[in-house]
Amino acid sequence: MNPRKTPVRRTSFVIVLTVLLWSLGACATEGNGDATTIPSGQTSVGTGDTVADTTDQTDSPDVWKYGTIQAMTGFGAHWGDQQSKAHIMATEQLNESGEFPFTIEVVVGDHRSDDPTAATSAAQRMIEVDDIQWFNSSWVASTLATNPILFDAGVPAINAVGTGEGLTGHPWLYNLRLQASQVAPYVVKFVAENNNIEKAAFAWWSDAHAVMGEQQVAMAEDLGIEVTVAEAFEPNTTDFRSLLARIAASEPDAIFLSAFGADVGHFVSQAREIGLFPGTIIAGNIVEQASYDVAGDALDGFIYAQSLWWPGLDTTLNRQFIESYTERWGIEESTIESAAAMEYEAAMVMRDVLRYVLANGGDPFNGEDLNAALLEIDGFATIHSDDSLMQIREDGSVVKPLHFIRAGTSMADFEVLGEIADPIPLD
Repeated sequence: MNPRKTPVRRTSFVIVLTVLLWSLGACATEGNGDATTIPSGQTSVGTGDTVADTTDQTDSPDVWKYGTIQAMTGFGAHWGDQQSKAHIMATEQLNESGEFPFTIEVVVGDHRSDDPTAATSAAQRMIEVDDIQWFNSSWVASTLATNPILFDAGVPAINAVGTGEGLTGHPWLYNLRLQASQVAPYVVKFVAENNNIEKAAFAWWSDAHAVMGEQQVAMAEDLGIEVTVAEAFEPNTTDFRSLLARIAASEPDAIFLSAFGADVGHFVSQAREIGLFPGTIIAGNIVEQASYDVAGDALDGFIYAQSLWWPGLDTTLNRQFIESYTERWGIEESTIESAAAMEYEAAMVMRDVLRYVLANGGDPFNGEDLNAALLEIDGFATIHSDDSLMQIREDGSVVKPLHFIRAGTSMADFEVLGEIADPIPLD
């Protein structure tokens, strides 16, 4: 493998934000509540209010490009919209800072809610046409599909939000979110240690995150807990009544749910409707605003495990993100998803890598230098805490605290029940 090098020349600091959409047809994104359609093959420049052609800058050494693939279409488009906006805003901020000897440009691609074919097509074009130096992935199947071609091209990659099986142990791929094996087994262990659990039921997304449910079942069996029901369901399910009826008939002491977003809201609210919850403990791996949008205060009492975050979290990096994001995009603070904050965190990791490489005489257009910097830097600022830095291990896993949280009636209403400073991945 021969990482690509391009000579660096100083230039004026002009904000150039490139959003290339290569889904079939156009991709709609939201801004201040309205949809803006950018035709495939065109480029959004500046604030996104105008459309222009910047093809003549593609090979310019005065431009340092990175790519990010998000769920711009499909059932996860509400996440992709917010996540891509985090990168666009971060790029604006980095260029406005005037600290880099080049313009930083982000290229946004669509993996269509985790379609590996769409993901690899987008990544290949970013490498061959856009000449990216860095890559930011999202979701599991898309991340795993793109890693080999990125590594072959000498492009380091950061996954900010994916948690499923197999995301660690790959060359030049680093994860900024606790992985399934750092979360799923621990929530079962925590609930069992703090409650009298003899029987438990399990339900999980059937996609690449299925490992979370499987690992929870394995932990329950290790702890001597009887597994009464263990079923997968399709993402974006809205009606869980049949599954919940089977679970209720098995009379478990606890139910462990591995899902995201609105699915969590539907599952928990319907469990409450049939009287199964809160008498029976329900625990999972995340609560998001989309969960509350569906369930509201029906989530009160739900136990979940994640690195603590909500829009009002008063850490330096999170306040910087929230204040800028709400102003830039006209989005209510209460509607911002954790995934957007994590993507901003990833952009700041990229910023620190560039700073480090430049300060130490390295070449920011050399993948080897960028990759080495990721592992040499002692720690990175995180949205979750001002007291500890985020560490990245050589195997691609991250060191972040895992919090066990009891949900209240809103994202800002919760109780922290416990914490693990460094959840080591469990087999």
